[in-house]
Amino acid sequence: MVLVVGDGMGPAHREAARLALAGTDGELAMGSLPVAGLQTTIPADPSSTVTDSAAAATAWATGEKTANGSLAVGPDGERLTPLGREAAEAGLATGLVTTSAVTDATPAAFFSSVADREDQDDVAEQYLTAAGPSVVLGGGAGVWDDGLLDRARADGATAVTDADRLASAEGDRLLGLFAEGPLHAAPDPEVSLAELTRVALDRLSADPDGFFLVVEEEQVDEAGHANDDDALLTAMASLDEAVEVAREHAEDHPGTLLVVTGDHETGGLAVEDADPGADDAIPVAGDDDRAVDLDWSTESHTAAPTPVTATGPGSEQLSGTYPNTHLHEVMREVLLG
Repeated sequence: MVLVVGDGMGPAHREAARLALAGTDGELAMGSLPVAGLQTTIPADPSSTVTDSAAAATAWATGEKTANGSLAVGPDGERLTPLGREAAEAGLATGLVTTSAVTDATPAAFFSSVADREDQDDVAEQYLTAAGPSVVLGGGAGVWDDGLLDRARADGATAVTDADRLASAEGDRLLGLFAEGPLHAAPDPEVSLAELTRVALDRLSADPDGFFLVVEEEQVDEAGHANDDDALLTAMASLDEAVEVAREHAEDHPGTLLVVTGDHETGGLAVEDADPGADDAIPVAGDDDRAVDLDWSTESHTAAPTPVTATGPGSEQLSGTYPNTHLHEVMREVLLG
C-alpha cells in the first residue's frame, strides 16, 4: 500500500493546482482516483483545535489522537506502536520518501515513537532498529552523523547521496540523503519526488509479503506558511507527478491500496477570480480568458478538513466524512488483516 501526503494540502490547494496545471475540464492524477472522502483533523491537545503534522500523522499511524508535537506518543505520554513498525514486524517491506528531512514529523510518526518531534536524532536511531524502514529517501543529511551512518552500513544499508549512486545501489536496505536540510529547499536537487517514489516502489514491491510506503511532499506546507503562490504550484506539480507514479503502479498491481491526502490545511487558502492581465493572476491552463487569484488568510495551519482520494482494496471505506483516525483503521486492515 502507498500513502501519499501533501503536507498542508487542503481542498483549495488541490483546486488551485487543478486549474493552473490541468484547466477547468482537466484533472490531476490525485483527482482521477475513483474514491473521494473528507477527514477532520482536530488533535487531542488541551490548548489547540488545530493540528500540527506530528499529531496528524500519529492519528494515521496509530489510530490514536494526541497532542501537537508528539510522534506515536499518546496524550498521557504512553508510547504507541506505529503502523510502519507493525508492518515491518509482520514481515512486510517498508519505506518512506519525502522532500523534507527523512526524520521530520510526517514520516517519523510511522516508524518511531518520540515525545517531541524535534528529537530527530532519536527518530534516526529508531529507524536503525529491526522494525525500521528498509528504504529511506529524502533530505536531512545533517541529522545523520558519522556514527549513525556507520550503524546504518553495519546493518546492511547502502547509503547514497547522489542520483548516480542511487541508480546503482544494491541490497535490501537503502538510505538516500540528498540534501543537508529539506530536499525541497536545496538549490538544485538531483532527484525529484517522483523519481524517488519510483525507486522505492521498485524495491519494496519486490517483496512477496507486500509493502507499505509513505510518500510526502513537504513544500506544500512551506508554501502555505509563506503565502507563496509560485512555490505552492511548484510543490503541487511535484506531488502530483509522484501520485502519477504511484497510480500507474497501482493500476499495474490491482492489489495495491493507494491513498492521497493532506495532514492539515495551511494558509487558509481561497481560490478567487482574477483579471487575466493582473500581475499576480494565475492563468487557468488552456484558457486565455480566465485566471485566478490565491487569497491567503493566515500563515498558520487551520482546522479545515482535508480531502482524501483513493483506489484499490479497502478504498471504498474512505468515502464520506470521518476523523483522521479512520484512515489508520482502513490502512491497518488492508496491511495486516
